[in-house]
Amino acid sequence: MTALLSAEADRSAVESRGHAAAHRFILAIPAILLALLLVLPFLNKAFAVDDPVFLLESTQVMRDFWHPLHFDLCWDNPPVCAAAPLVVPHVTLMAYFLLPATWFGSPEWLVHLMQLAALCLGLAATVSIALRLRCNELEASLSGLMVAAFPPTLAYTNGATPDILAMSLGAAGIDRLLLWRQVRTRSSGVAAAVLLGLAPLARPHLLLLVPIAAIAIASGTKGQRVRPARVLSLVAISATIFLLGVRMAGSDGANVAIIQPRLIAAARIVFNLCSYFWYLVIPFPLGLAWMMASRRGAALLLAAVAIFAALTRLGDVNGQVALIVVCACSAAFVLLATVHKAVRERSWNLMLLIAWTAIPLAAVSYIHLPPKYLLGGAPAIAILIILFLRKSRFATAFLCVLLAGCLTLSWLTLRADTEFAGKARLAAEDLVRPETAAGHAVWFTGEWGIYWYAQRAGARVLMSAGPQPTAGDLLLVGSEGAALNLGERFPHRTLLARKEYVSRFGRTMSHEAGAGLYSNVVGPFIWSPGNGYLGSYELWRID
Repeated sequence: MTALLSAEADRSAVESRGHAAAHRFILAIPAILLALLLVLPFLNKAFAVDDPVFLLESTQVMRDFWHPLHFDLCWDNPPVCAAAPLVVPHVTLMAYFLLPATWFGSPEWLVHLMQLAALCLGLAATVSIALRLRCNELEASLSGLMVAAFPPTLAYTNGATPDILAMSLGAAGIDRLLLWRQVRTRSSGVAAAVLLGLAPLARPHLLLLVPIAAIAIASGTKGQRVRPARVLSLVAISATIFLLGVRMAGSDGANVAIIQPRLIAAARIVFNLCSYFWYLVIPFPLGLAWMMASRRGAALLLAAVAIFAALTRLGDVNGQVALIVVCACSAAFVLLATVHKAVRERSWNLMLLIAWTAIPLAAVSYIHLPPKYLLGGAPAIAILIILFLRKSRFATAFLCVLLAGCLTLSWLTLRADTEFAGKARLAAEDLVRPETAAGHAVWFTGEWGIYWYAQRAGARVLMSAGPQPTAGDLLLVGSEGAALNLGERFPHRTLLARKEYVSRFGRTMSHEAGAGLYSNVVGPFIWSPGNGYLGSYELWRID
């Protein structure tokens, strides 16, 4: 009888595995189509902000496969001009991921198509995870749709940073791990270990997925015995892959920190904590979903509105500051309430999703905490939203409201960010390429998009040391990044041309407008409707 029950259990596990494999991509099709619909019109968007760093890493891999960071970089404001491992995080998986595009000259459309392919993997993995956590097929499909609708998802898909790749690898790793806990096949265990070892090579804070995997294992082993040696072997595989990847990223094998100490500051913790919880309301509407789902949530929403009104009307507090603080505190309450429920009900699956959502808290002491750091937990956030709303009487209406809001903000962000990124490409074509084509020596100082496009147009990076411009050379100065004390170093120079760019579709990076899609230091919103100054570039002749 025992053997018969065991055989029946094995057969059920195999059927469950086959069901997930057969339906994963089918149920993810709505999410994939949504991503394609929104991103394809902006496929030729220019590279911006941190994109050039990863493109340069991939270019270096073409020259020296084992040392992707073996080049000098002049970045940050004030500028840090040094070997790349001393300037940027010591992870380089994106350099190898971008190799096919680099082989063909790194065209924007090809890089973005590759990012879309990585996103499709993450969407399918999200759907599969939802199924394994006992969501029905509609809920699983909606989970994938929600991940695709999150505004940061599509904004970063339309770039060259490793956030989408990190999310997709992490989600695929958790999915394989949940499969392993069901069927105990060696292939699924090894696949999970490899994927979870690769994910932090894209974004280091996803290293926390490895201990979180222990929750995933425990959540499906009630009444079953798990051999510690098997679990330790999976952890060992993940750790080995991560450590080898970090070691390989060094310049000539130099031992440098994964994250440079100068980028860590205890003073940033409170500010980044506030940003993290604010993002869990907008643009990842986890807090809003919880407040829509029950009477307790409605009470919290009313209390938040009342506190906001009191702060702005009676306390004379800035409206933007009051909004962010009230929303952040509300989201923190939601997360704590969810933790309490998970502990009270001993729900391992809920604990897994909460821990996954909280992974970005590992970066609260970093120099900034932009919304892209939450993308690693986007699958968990999406599934939690569905779980919150499933018991509501108006679940369909509330879900439609959240999706409509996310999609609207996604399109506005994509449209504005395309305009923001395009200014560097336009400046390089208008100010640099004609001069280099005429045989003039052109140098440049600046970061973000201009760091890529100026070099593509034939300009040379102005470093703080080494070769310097001479009389008659031209110098392009970008608005992003410091000018390296140009007034002192080149007191005799003549302005030849200046290009200034103004937005028409809102802004995604602006202190003035409070928009900080790429950094919460610049602003709390991923998109702001206010139009105005985007940036400027000046071309000087050294006399």
